[in-house]
Amino acid sequence: MSLRPSAQRLLASLTSLSMLGAALIVPSTATASPDDGKRVITRHHVDSPKTFYDEATGSIQLRTEYSDGKTAEFDESVIWIGKGWERGFRGYVPTYQFTTPDNDLFDHMGLKREATYYASPANIRSSATPIWWGYGSDESFKINQYLNQMAMLDLVSVKGPGRVELFNYYEDYPAGLNQLLGSSAQSPRSSKLDFGEHTHNYTLFTKPGRYELTYRTVARQTDKELLSSKLSTIVVQVGGEAPKDTASASLKDRYSNAPAQTHAPAYTLSIAPTELNAESSAGDDKLDTIRFDAKDDSVRGTLTVLIDGYHLTDLDVVDGVASWNELMGPEASKLQAIFVPEGDAGQRWISPILSREVDEEFQVIPATVGGVKTEESSFDEKVLAPVANDVVDLDLNNFEPREDITWAIAITPIEDDHYRVTLTASDPRARGVVKFRAGEGGDEYSFFVENGVGTLVLSDSDLQDRQPHIKIIPHPAVAVSAVDVTATAPIDLESDSITIATPPMVSTPLIDAPAETPEVPRVVHRCEDKILLDRGHTDLVVDREGEKLSAMIYDETGIETDDFIKRDIESVINVASPAASVVRTQRFDNQGLDFIDAQYLDQGEKFYLLPESLGNKTSILWPGYNTMKLDMEDFSDGITWHLEPTKLPQGAQFGLYRDATLSDNTLVMINSVTKDYEEKISTASHVHMNWAFSKAGVYTLKSYFTGELNNGTNISSEPEEMTFVVGHNADEACKVLSQQSHDEQSPEDTQPGDQQPEDPQPEDPKPEDPKPEDPKQEPTPVWIPIVSAISTIALTALAILQMQWLIDFLRSILHR
Repeated sequence: MSLRPSAQRLLASLTSLSMLGAALIVPSTATASPDDGKRVITRHHVDSPKTFYDEATGSIQLRTEYSDGKTAEFDESVIWIGKGWERGFRGYVPTYQFTTPDNDLFDHMGLKREATYYASPANIRSSATPIWWGYGSDESFKINQYLNQMAMLDLVSVKGPGRVELFNYYEDYPAGLNQLLGSSAQSPRSSKLDFGEHTHNYTLFTKPGRYELTYRTVARQTDKELLSSKLSTIVVQVGGEAPKDTASASLKDRYSNAPAQTHAPAYTLSIAPTELNAESSAGDDKLDTIRFDAKDDSVRGTLTVLIDGYHLTDLDVVDGVASWNELMGPEASKLQAIFVPEGDAGQRWISPILSREVDEEFQVIPATVGGVKTEESSFDEKVLAPVANDVVDLDLNNFEPREDITWAIAITPIEDDHYRVTLTASDPRARGVVKFRAGEGGDEYSFFVENGVGTLVLSDSDLQDRQPHIKIIPHPAVAVSAVDVTATAPIDLESDSITIATPPMVSTPLIDAPAETPEVPRVVHRCEDKILLDRGHTDLVVDREGEKLSAMIYDETGIETDDFIKRDIESVINVASPAASVVRTQRFDNQGLDFIDAQYLDQGEKFYLLPESLGNKTSILWPGYNTMKLDMEDFSDGITWHLEPTKLPQGAQFGLYRDATLSDNTLVMINSVTKDYEEKISTASHVHMNWAFSKAGVYTLKSYFTGELNNGTNISSEPEEMTFVVGHNADEACKVLSQQSHDEQSPEDTQPGDQQPEDPQPEDPKPEDPKPEDPKQEPTPVWIPIVSAISTIALTALAILQMQWLIDFLRSILHR
């Protein structure tokens, strides 16, 4: 059992006041972060950059959107990725660390195998720590009005101590990686934007420190003119302390105004592996400790640490010492510290360069540099200049090739029954998006061509005997026509050579074509008054009105209109089309599908999956839930989502689950095998998960939400019926619905010839609600007899004296 809600709130209050007490007791020193005084965006669901269209100015604009609709300008804000944890099956796990697998999937990015890097997570389970960060487009940006219905987000340049890579990944070799954007030599610099959609992806940095990521969004208007946003730069602070609320003087000015050196100080700057103890948190074994020692406990001030010439963090020096534990990554770097004293004790200091080196296991080799007198040269001469990394700025000019661009398409076997589809252009400057559909009714995949080459990895079941359709759409800044071709024959993987002939990308039609592109008619399917949604993004949004909860479907698909629409749940039919079908392989056991018992779904059988992360799939529905409109502080213990099947196809099973991660197991949310139909939601969040259906047919699910307010009032939403038509296209759904009574069953029915598992259980139980602010806490049974009597005394004492022993004492009582 976990702490009771009242005990949790008391302990959180005591801890917060302890931190406040520390701020009161230890005088804050002026800091020198270049981002002090900006709005710090962290611990939220964040889309940045998000593309908007401003009707008043007729321009494309990029901004940061966070916390369910708030926006911030880039020059007024900074994204901070600090440390974060959440509770999983294996205890608390670090959400800010990404460890690469022991295979070649990440080699082309220059990442080392089995190495741990700083990264924001692709998905969260219940806490947005350190941040949940993707990118996307707003409904105001009507992508369909542009040539080829195409708009691209360009990563123009990256300035910082290392490289950045944006991708999705699941543990399946060789098909588990979907790269989106990146700054390594072979990474794509552009990503296709879809109407009203956003990404859930990892954002990995090879080193901590301060980064500037410059983006633009570009589209070509139907009159052939290129339309682009201005170049917009996002500042990202990776690791270190958060920038302060109040702006400070520049580091150079503060150093110049400090007393000059009179002698060589005894100061030292050192780095070594972080020592682990009983208080260590998950992932601390991957950290280094940076330590400054003035050898004089009367010295106070501010220490600024640079990495490869870029800002890393500011640290308060108290009693002559400052230290910081940081995830430095597996690559070598150069560190330097600048100390500005406060008061009469101590003197200013610029440290010698500290070279950070690692051994074969990526463990830092301990190193120390000592104090020297450095007044003979200027500040700029003594401070390490920012090191230029290997990022090449993107060419932003309109490219008009003199010759038509031709393509070679090849399908080659790799391993584990997988094949690589490779498209190679005759001109290495060709860039664009490839849409690959593996046969009629198959899923559509999307991938990018960079430097004239694009690749896609598929399994044999995705290709064999399928007649693929390929569309190559140029980047808006490449002035050539699109290519649209269907293979003349199905693919035979037994053939020695598999090629698909394509016509060239012609270089002249953009000049000679008519000024207007014919509007693509919308295809909207309805069953009487209900609309069918078979692709794009939807959310089940929960809201509160007084003492009642409500739920609506937010339709962001663009199927009916280029606006977002709030729809009643029962006015929508959700369609998991044949494109959502996949073959069950061992990777799905690794990811958690084995909660559906083998009697319902064997290896090698086809089932239907609306995935947690779309990756490079583009033609299926992406439903999630969103509780960000709720203030969870109003509830005693969060809310509960009830999703109960009322009718299923004969012999069918279904469930919702979250993928396993590199650090944790699968989280099964809803499970029709064990009849577990409740999902606890403890934080305001926006979540996507896997919807698994074992066979085609109609699934009807009763959906409602319940919760208890802090005053003891139980509130709920009205039960409503969600309908899923699985394994059929939208144009067939009405007929399938009319026939559902012939083959549907109640989930309580016993199937003839089927034996229920004796005691079916998920492989792992659901974890308790995470407490990311305390990664070492282990939930235990509690007794809380006299909370109200001691709270006032405790809070007052902590605010004034920062009595840590009182927290420990109370914690011991609460956990008895």
